[in-house]
Amino acid sequence: MKRKTKTIMSVLSAFFVLAGILSFAFLSVKAEGDVSEIFPDVKEGAWYVKYVQYVYDNGIMAGNKDGTFGPDKPLLREQFSQVLYSIAGKPGWRRMRRIRLRM
Repeated sequence: MKRKTKTIMSVLSAFFVLAGILSFAFLSVKAEGDVSEIFPDVKEGAWYVKYVQYVYDNGIMAGNKDGTFGPDKPLLREQFSQVLYSIAGKPGWRRMRRIRLRM
């Protein structure tokens, strides 16, 4: 039971961190296209459409392999780390090689 609670808290923490990071960018976003045509599970007029539009247009999130976006599904750890990687500008191995570990 303790492990399940810890997992739930981790997921909730990740969600709130993501929401906090992205909320500043969403304040002045205008939707440039219609993501409800791209993703069948994104309903036109839903409260989250402009947020889905923003993350899609800026390459932060691209949806699932099956062509859906999954706005009603929980964000997995792997997806969250991909979002952070995209926000960081997708740093490559060249940059990582410059970092030397000292032991």
